[in-house]
Parts: sequence; structure tokens; C-alpha cells
Amino acid sequence: MSLREEVNKISREAQALGVARYLDEHPDANVSDRWVDAEVERWRGRPVDEIAAEARRLLDRLDELPMDESVRVDVLNAQLNLHNIESGAFKGAAGGLYDFLREAGADVSSFDIG
Repeated sequence: MSLREEVNKISREAQALGVARYLDEHPDANVSDRWVDAEVERWRGRPVDEIAAEARRLLDRLDELPMDESVRVDVLNAQLNLHNIESGAFKGAAGGLYDFLREAGADVSSFDIG
């Protein structure tokens, strides 16, 4: 798998973790079905500590990847999202997770880099 593919995979997994955790903690959030895919459903209802541990595992995986300028911005955005998923703060997000949180009515700032 190329570096770009690995970073994209981690970013998609981070978004699924974030959507699952947020919806579990905010069951009254009204969002379109487009946010809830098979990966989100796989994480829904799991204990918060499992979701946080997976976010930490993905952060560690990002740290292990060679840093290349071509993926730097995507790595930083994924790291920001994963830190928020791990903590549950959801005060800042990037990319699709930010879009989801805005639709869900969260008080979130865009931390999109790039």
C-alpha cells in the first residue's frame, strides 16, 4: 500500500470512529444517513474506551509512517481529528468529520490545514 493510500485509509477510519462516538454520545443528533456506513455501524455502541484506544492506535500508526511533504497536510488533519476522537472533545475537526459535526449541530471549529 502506498503512503498516500495508507494515510487516506487512516483518515477514513478516523471519520468513522468520530461519527460513531459522537452519535453514541449524542443520540438525538439529527444527521443524514450518508454519514452512517458499515464502518460507523461496526463502532456504534462500543465502549468509549475501545473507540479511544483505536484512535490512539491510529495516531501511533501515523507517527510510524515516513513523513513526506505530499501527505503532510492530510496527516496533520487526521491527527487533529484523532486527538478529538480520543478525548471526546469535538471542539475542532477537519474534513468530513468537521462537515458531519456541523450537520449534527456541534459547536465545532474548522481546523482544516491546507
